[in-house]
Amino acid sequence: MKYRMLKPIEVVVAEILEYVERERISLRLAMEQYFQANKNLQPIRGIARAFSLAVLRNYRLLDEICAEYLGLRPKNLSLFKRNLLRAIVYETAFREVEYRRVKKCIKYLKIRSNVFTRKIFNEIREVDPDCLVKKYRGIERLAVRYSEPTWVVRRLMKLLGMDETIKILRSLNSQLPLWLRVNTLKVNPSELCRRLRKHGLDATLDPDLPDVIKISKIGVSLKRLPEYRNNLFYIQNKASILVGHVLAPKPCEKILDMCAAPGSKATHLAQLSNFKAHLTAADISYTRLRFLQNYVRCFNIINIDILVADSRFQIYRGCFDKILVDPDCSSLGLLNHSPEIRLWIDEKFIHVYSSMQRRLLEAALKMIKKNGVITYSTCTFTTEENELIFKEIIEYHDNRVELVEPKPFIGDPGFLGLDKVQRLYPHKHKTIGFTIACFRKL
Repeated sequence: MKYRMLKPIEVVVAEILEYVERERISLRLAMEQYFQANKNLQPIRGIARAFSLAVLRNYRLLDEICAEYLGLRPKNLSLFKRNLLRAIVYETAFREVEYRRVKKCIKYLKIRSNVFTRKIFNEIREVDPDCLVKKYRGIERLAVRYSEPTWVVRRLMKLLGMDETIKILRSLNSQLPLWLRVNTLKVNPSELCRRLRKHGLDATLDPDLPDVIKISKIGVSLKRLPEYRNNLFYIQNKASILVGHVLAPKPCEKILDMCAAPGSKATHLAQLSNFKAHLTAADISYTRLRFLQNYVRCFNIINIDILVADSRFQIYRGCFDKILVDPDCSSLGLLNHSPEIRLWIDEKFIHVYSSMQRRLLEAALKMIKKNGVITYSTCTFTTEENELIFKEIIEYHDNRVELVEPKPFIGDPGFLGLDKVQRLYPHKHKTIGFTIACFRKL
């Protein structure tokens, strides 16, 4: 629906989050479509994004405040009303807003006028989150305090222990750096870093990867910069960029990206090979491959063949030097970057994903040459989608496949005794949560 008049930011956020919840789509995509339909609201786009992220990262805590002080349970309200209520409560509890602003927004809820009195407003402003959740015990207290699904916290506790779990939960609700992949075929990283600083950005070269810049504070829209329009950099997380360096494409090598859409890793592989490797980018989704087609055109990439295919079924046999398997997963490593997935991620999906991931790895082993290397990566923490699959593959293909250490190795070693597996964590490495493993076919 289009609007001619500027509306309260709380209502804008509620409408965006209503769309996110209803369609179960990413916040990024929801915002893209929302502001395309409401061009007059473009000036508040950046504020709306930051506000939406804050609400998503605190949704369980906000629901607890609503129940405790307002006697309302957002889960029982319509999608629009629950998200508007969360937005109003977030502003009251965590920002310096005036009561008259809250009263103005309450009208959009169309509930009884005395539900949010000045007295209640003042009480919510004094809320101590740690005291609020004291009625809960153990894992549930942490889950409500940091607004994560309870089963996610339980799994983190089992995997990392109490101290590390609390650290990672805090990092999942904090602002992490933004990472840029430099288009080294067009610009030197040091030169780009200097130019970004002139735009007022806190930009520094990454010490681990030669084509990565860290942006600690964002003061301007990156997509409005001439350097972005001229394709001098690509917004991509450091953990994801690391995958390309681990695979390390060489000229004339035949490389397959089995789950290529939307294309960030495939385009990086093309860049790293100076367009001299022979890349095949396959994905089951034609719609998502259109993003890769756009990137190929924008970056003038000449060495990628795009293929719509289900990579679980053998595409070619024994003809690739290197293969990248970056499958769909439970995405628990994205709980900071994409907090909207907290609203619908379900533990039962893990077993569905792990089955698919195992089939993809088996297919990759049929398509890789002898002595070829398969690089496997996921943006999740679970062992079911990582180390447990690796053990099964190695045991089933006894003496025909081995784990090799992914280099550069800048993360932590894996679990279940698999030290050659590399893991990255938000609280340690300031990236999304990520797991990388490499297999050599013997």
